[in-house]
Amino acid sequence: MARPATSPPSALPTRTPTRRGWLLASPVLAIAFIPLFANWQAASRRGDTTTGDFARDLLNSVEPYAVIVTAGDNDTFPLWYAQQVEGVRKDVVIAVTSLLNTDWYARQIVRAPVSEYDEAHGPAIYRGRHWPKPTAPPVNMTLTDVDQLPPYVRLTEPQLFQAGSIKAEIEPGYLEKADILVLRMIKDNTGRPIYFSRTTGDYAHRLGLGPYLLTQGSPASCCLTCPPPVATPSSRRERGSSTSHAPWRCGPMSSEASRR
Repeated sequence: MARPATSPPSALPTRTPTRRGWLLASPVLAIAFIPLFANWQAASRRGDTTTGDFARDLLNSVEPYAVIVTAGDNDTFPLWYAQQVEGVRKDVVIAVTSLLNTDWYARQIVRAPVSEYDEAHGPAIYRGRHWPKPTAPPVNMTLTDVDQLPPYVRLTEPQLFQAGSIKAEIEPGYLEKADILVLRMIKDNTGRPIYFSRTTGDYAHRLGLGPYLLTQGSPASCCLTCPPPVATPSSRRERGSSTSHAPWRCGPMSSEASRR
């Protein structure tokens, strides 16, 4: 025999705050405002132009139409603000390694239009000289090439990276998509000088580019015409370094090489 229908269990009873409850909680809530008033003056950032100065100094340290490699939010957002809001050095390309691993940003690097260098508002050291406007993106790759880059590549043996006078040995390990694109920017050399922000730490050194870095103001430029460094036990091993599966060579990595 069927059971009679029963009503669903009632929800938990709602409680309306009472006047006594507010009185008891008020002292606790008031304590939360003490740091606000006590630190108002000490923590004020009024008149602090450190971030803006950092962005303008970094952008104005590099040559026209340069590429600045940055690491993440803290060293990138100030540069974007200076460029897009204040109009400072919009000709400079910002290559953020933490975003180069994404498809959309890698595509943006390829298809972004080239902004004209504003010599009148640029640094005095770069005035009165001819700076050809690049006609190609920082990397000689199509959108299809960029889309086919693997998220990472495993290097099972040392790899020799060559570009201009650069002969850098990259130790076995993993190269992310961002690393491959940075190396391609250096190798393709589309007329844009490459700089590494100091905020990237030892990133360039981990790519074997340490001996070819030249400090220029705030960032360090990657010198394609510098003489090779004096031979060391480490550099001598370059003779045994392989380039057979170098992901920065011609076009994207094949599926076979990406698994090696």
